[in-house]
Amino acid sequence: VLTWRSGGTSARPDALVSQQTGRGHECPGWVSLHGPRQARLCRGRSKSRRLRGVPRGAIPRALLDQSHKYLSQKVSTSSSVPPVHTVRWPKHTRGLLTGRLHLEKRDPPLTDLPPEVFDLVFDTPPAWYTRDTPWAQRSDLHVLTAGDNELTTVDERIGTLRALSRLELQKNRLASLPPALGTLGRLSVLSLAHNALTQLPTCLLTLPLTSLNVSHNRLKTLWQASDFSNGALRMLRHLDVSHNEIHTASIGVLPASLQRLDLSHNKLQGPLPAALFAPLVELEDLALGGNELHDTVFARDGSTRALPRLAVLDVR
Repeated sequence: VLTWRSGGTSARPDALVSQQTGRGHECPGWVSLHGPRQARLCRGRSKSRRLRGVPRGAIPRALLDQSHKYLSQKVSTSSSVPPVHTVRWPKHTRGLLTGRLHLEKRDPPLTDLPPEVFDLVFDTPPAWYTRDTPWAQRSDLHVLTAGDNELTTVDERIGTLRALSRLELQKNRLASLPPALGTLGRLSVLSLAHNALTQLPTCLLTLPLTSLNVSHNRLKTLWQASDFSNGALRMLRHLDVSHNEIHTASIGVLPASLQRLDLSHNKLQGPLPAALFAPLVELEDLALGGNELHDTVFARDGSTRALPRLAVLDVR
């Protein structure tokens, strides 16, 4: 970048530098930057300082000619260039068009999901959208994370985000979930840990979940046998219900597709009936620590063969 100091904007850079270089010696093809108008080159370390016979502070004349051409064009057109303004989107909208929206740990914390989230379902662009990319080319929202906030409810409009496959609402203040959550036909990962849930809504049974985390809540019961009709939760692989208030009799029915089950730190009392885990033929990892199981974990009835694939049993 070549800069110079002069009284007017029409001064030519090559008229502001001295043809004398160094101590009165001339170097063909090079121009000194020291002169009466203090023209200078803004740069870091220059290779010209390491060239023998080239004075310190000199630059190639070809570079000066090219810089003069650029500066002349810039000076002549500067009056017609409009000012550049930076347009900032609302804070909650900057990740909407990528299909992944992360709203964790907002300051101040969110008490509800921003309304801009639900604008994606409309065909007409909202007022906050000012990007050059056509609104029709936006991506459907498939990841929404809003953990570490102060959400007390989930907007019913969550059901309009039909492409949502991952929803993380952990570490909030949720005591209930809207029935519209059950319309998310692509939701596979749901995290509701560290909230204030006292029961699991039946709307979750219709979802194609593969992972469900409801640990650190106030759950006292899971699902009943009547809830598991029409193949409910048949794709669920990981279920974490640790750190709740579940008793042995209130476990109810567990999905047969489970591979990992965490029941640690509840109010289970041993020995646990083996028939309770008999349907879990795919279970490989079972965590039961932090309960009152004592030395005998399972009560065998002599006829039930449970957990044929179990590889990890944690009772610490």
